[in-house]
Amino acid sequence: MEDNNVKFMVWTTTPWTLPSNLALAVKSDMDYIKIKDNKRDEIFILAECRAKAFYGKDKKAFEVLDKFKGKDLEGKEYVPMFDFFVDRKKNGCFKVITADFVTSDTGTGIVHCAPGFG
Repeated sequence: MEDNNVKFMVWTTTPWTLPSNLALAVKSDMDYIKIKDNKRDEIFILAECRAKAFYGKDKKAFEVLDKFKGKDLEGKEYVPMFDFFVDRKKNGCFKVITADFVTSDTGTGIVHCAPGFG
C-alpha cells in the first residue's frame, strides 16, 4: 500500500462537490483490495465486494495485489483531484477516515467527503 501510484476508486452521487473534497471514508470492518486494472494499467483500491460491479465476471480484467480491512486504510494520505484546498493538508485533510455510513450495496466502498456540502 505504500505505492505512490495507487489510486482510490471513490464513489460520489454529487460530482459537483469534488473540488471541495477533504477526506475519503471507508468502513473499518469491510474487506478492501488493491488491484491492478489490466485495461488501464493502473492500481486501485476499492471494496472487495464491489469489484464485480465494475469489472463484471471477466477474471482477466484485474489482478488482486493485496487484501486488507478498511481500518488498515485509516490515516492514509492521498492527493486530491483538485488543489483548491491543499493548504488544509496541514490541518489533517486529505486522509482516509472510517465511517459507519459507508455501505457495500452501491459505489466502491470508498466515499468522497466534502463537509462544506453537508
